[in-house]
Amino acid sequence: MPWTVASKITPVALWQSALKRPTWFAQGVNAGSSLVLVALLTRYLPVDDYATYATVLASYAFGNALVGTTIGTRVIEGLTAGGLHKIELSLRRDGPPVIACLAAAAATTLIIRVNLLVAAAASAGMLGILLAELGGAYALGLQRYWAYATLTFAQAALWLGSVVVAIVLVPQSERLPICLAAVAVGSLPAVAYLAVRRAVALTRGRPRYRRHSAISAVGVTNLALWVLASGDRIILSQYALAALATYAAIYGLLDRVFRTVANAEIQQRLPGAFLNESANREQTAGYSRRTLLVLVSAGCIAAVAAPSAIKLITGGHYDPPIGMSVVLSFAMIVMLAAVPTYVSLIAQGRTKAVAMVAVVAASVNIIGNLVLAPLYGTGSAAALTLIGYAIWLGGITVIKRTATSWQRPTTNLRHSDGSAIARGD
Repeated sequence: MPWTVASKITPVALWQSALKRPTWFAQGVNAGSSLVLVALLTRYLPVDDYATYATVLASYAFGNALVGTTIGTRVIEGLTAGGLHKIELSLRRDGPPVIACLAAAAATTLIIRVNLLVAAAASAGMLGILLAELGGAYALGLQRYWAYATLTFAQAALWLGSVVVAIVLVPQSERLPICLAAVAVGSLPAVAYLAVRRAVALTRGRPRYRRHSAISAVGVTNLALWVLASGDRIILSQYALAALATYAAIYGLLDRVFRTVANAEIQQRLPGAFLNESANREQTAGYSRRTLLVLVSAGCIAAVAAPSAIKLITGGHYDPPIGMSVVLSFAMIVMLAAVPTYVSLIAQGRTKAVAMVAVVAASVNIIGNLVLAPLYGTGSAAALTLIGYAIWLGGITVIKRTATSWQRPTTNLRHSDGSAIARGD
């Protein structure tokens, strides 16, 4: 049987499979444009300005993980399973966390330097990140996957083009605020898409879905996973600075590749999962055998090729050991393996339990690094990354099996008039 499966994996079959996943194209362009931006900004921004830019982008990742994904997931659920036709934003519920994100981005720059123009540009960039998330969620909620991909392509082109314009036309000392504002420029296609479709309804009172809080368990989960993926490097900077650059280089490369696939799969699967759950249909079990085989093969190839790729990219300055590459590659495979179960549990509303697992996995990673980094440095950090993602996969798998075994069948229940009884009636 394995030979039969493998024999079907041809370039044509892979291309046909890819065409069914527009989010893969979108995330691939996203990853590629990020690498180009890093190459440009490290060469054409002063060192202090690039350090500020990188710090602000970290605050964008924090805000989007906690607030952007909260709103985005709510939008997808409302459009697919909630009977909504527009994005419903409540100023009372959604206003405070958005304002807090903008203030945090500005404060990040003011801690480093007192420059109101840079702070304003940072806030504009954070707003752009959230608006782009909103536009993408609307397209995904309508299951317009190629529309989502088009928005992502346009965002990358405008963001990258604005940075190029700044490099060509603006003196080096004045480029930072324009490069930060370029993030907001990139969100313009999403803003135009929402405006043309009249997709957003603002309310001052309580939202229709009162059970949705300003910060959801999905946001907490994504924040915890962000800590799991990033916290070790902050700790290592205190104990193993000399080895950190090599670790960060190979981790960054592998994480970028595999997280691109993970994000694309979540975006592709989530709308359908909400629809299946609302119709009380069985959720998709997971990856197909062909896809799983391709992903595992890609992980093995990445484990072997990543050290040479890092050595080539850095001009021989960094040469990661093969053992570190293997451990981190397996960690990324485990992270990918968790995606179908994670999506299914979101659709089932088991997000609080999922958030607890994510917090435990992140806590084990951080506490382990605090204890072991002074003794073993990057070696223990790589192992703890694998352990953290294993806890994540194992925990949500247990939750999924528990939810399935206790799920009450509802398909045969009827009201006296013959209509189906929905869950919760």
